[in-house]
Amino acid sequence: MNSQDETQLSDDLRHIVDDQPFAPDIEAIEHRGQLKRRRGLAARGLAGLTVLGVAVAAGLVVNAHGGAAGKVANQAITKTATRKAPAKTGGTPKLETVAYVQQIAAAP
Repeated sequence: MNSQDETQLSDDLRHIVDDQPFAPDIEAIEHRGQLKRRRGLAARGLAGLTVLGVAVAAGLVVNAHGGAAGKVANQAITKTATRKAPAKTGGTPKLETVAYVQQIAAAP
């Protein structure tokens, strides 16, 4: 663009703008601000509910799997504790610790 075209466009723009004074619509601006705050609050609430749901689901999964292994371990401990001692034929009895039994129960 040459300078004459730029000058003409600048003058035309000033002429158009001079006829219309700027009058901001305060109510519309406030309304847009309220909508933006509501959207932000809804997004944060949804994110919080999602995190809570994931935490609850993870807790249920851990509880379900932990409960099954715990029952097997408790049965093994009970069987070990109620087992009669072997007859003393010169050998030493094999003792199993609770940690070993829990390790075996958690393996499957």
